[in-house]
Amino acid sequence: SALTVGTRDPARLNPPVFYPTPASCELQVANIPSETLVNLYTITGELVLSKIIKDHDIIDIHSLPGGIYNLQWCNAEATATLKLIKQ
Repeated sequence: SALTVGTRDPARLNPPVFYPTPASCELQVANIPSETLVNLYTITGELVLSKIIKDHDIIDIHSLPGGIYNLQWCNAEATATLKLIKQ
């Protein structure tokens, strides 16, 4: 589940999609309406990846150790945090 804050109109929000999850080498991205900042944090809060993405980008996560991460995305429409499982 995602925690969304700062949306202009939450009822109209169509959030970005990150898949597959769990993921092993890369995350595919869809439904990005504008440039979006993605930050990936360990469960202890350490920033391990920061990238500006566009629709249909791929995020390379192959070098990260397996575990649970918090993926935070932020664009002009909204900010949210999702859980990501890296195999």
